[in-house]
Amino acid sequence: MSGRLKRVNQLLKEEISQIIQKELDNPSIGFVTVTKVDINHDLSIAKVYISVMEKNERKQDTLKALNNASSYIKKLLGARIKLRYMPEVKFFEDKSIDEGLKLQRLFRKIDTERNEKNES
Repeated sequence: MSGRLKRVNQLLKEEISQIIQKELDNPSIGFVTVTKVDINHDLSIAKVYISVMEKNERKQDTLKALNNASSYIKKLLGARIKLRYMPEVKFFEDKSIDEGLKLQRLFRKIDTERNEKNES
């Protein structure tokens, strides 16, 4: 990935985070963290990966609400960032945090079983 794409990804991540936190007033949107933005090479689509600290059904509501607000978010981005073409914004759930927690629980379980086995 080129240096320019990395800078654009980081800038979009920061601005989208600010927009979600301060400018979207939608009760369907839970506590959201923007974890990554991946813009394609022609700058036409920005995939925004988010982590939602809510239950599963609430995560889906949040994703739906954010995708419904994507054109509004794009408009706000256009006013803040000077790019020739503002990319379409699409939101996706970042499952890496959940997977990391799952692995952490598995390692704890293995460690507990080893300790129990060594004690007997």
